[in-house]
Amino acid sequence: MSLRKLLSRIALVGLVQAGILVAIIAASSGTQMSAQEASAILLPEPPPVEIEPSTPAPAVVPGSEQGLFGPAAGVRAGDLIGDGPFIIEGDAFIVTDELGDSTLVLSEDFRSSRGNQQLVISLQTNSGTRIELGELNPQGAQEFDVPFINLDVFDELVIIDEPFEQVIGRADLAPLT
Repeated sequence: MSLRKLLSRIALVGLVQAGILVAIIAASSGTQMSAQEASAILLPEPPPVEIEPSTPAPAVVPGSEQGLFGPAAGVRAGDLIGDGPFIIEGDAFIVTDELGDSTLVLSEDFRSSRGNQQLVISLQTNSGTRIELGELNPQGAQEFDVPFINLDVFDELVIIDEPFEQVIGRADLAPLT
């Protein structure tokens, strides 16, 4: 629907509402008014709306400095490694489509030595701020939805042993070139 048609409809709805208001006021003052008299108060046609051409909005890339938080389309990847005595193996990928929707994918060869614990996977900033993505199975391919965030800031993936709140593995996620 064109903007002109939309504005015309909005104006028409406003005029109808004004007519209803006039009818209510007339009814409350004790004066009866027929529908024909009420419609005579309304303008027969909404006034024309002149729309001047505007300059197109500048292109905004998600994740840019222009205020959007999401990442640009592409893939980020990193090798999962264990912290300390913990064994974590596999690859992690964050795939972002043209609409800014991102998905974290763990490779089929992913495995953790902490198989019987409750594991959680999160994205983390350099300052330690975390966004939890979900519970993690101790092995195998898995996918998690990633919220609309700037992946230049949340650039580290961490695996946490939830009962002990201990980071047992991580991956630095960098754009694939």
